[in-house]
Amino acid sequence: MFKSYRKGKIYFNQNHDIEEVSDILGYLKFVPLRVEFLAYSNEFEYIGISDKFEELQIGEKVPTYTITLKYRYINKIKLLDEVTSSRI
Repeated sequence: MFKSYRKGKIYFNQNHDIEEVSDILGYLKFVPLRVEFLAYSNEFEYIGISDKFEELQIGEKVPTYTITLKYRYINKIKLLDEVTSSRI
């Protein structure tokens, strides 16, 4: 079980490719609690737990996080170089 309450939201639109989504979720070691397609905004909302998220108090509103990926290329091969997350 998790030692602390570290819950957060991430949004992906349909322009993200599956490789990017996989890189982000893998980096965060994200455990999804709910995934929902929001037709009004054409986005997927992921709510889940990650040790990379800030610790919350019980009852505190679940924050949204933005994720930034930086890739580098070696011999035309795309490699994930850095992932950063920040709370909105």
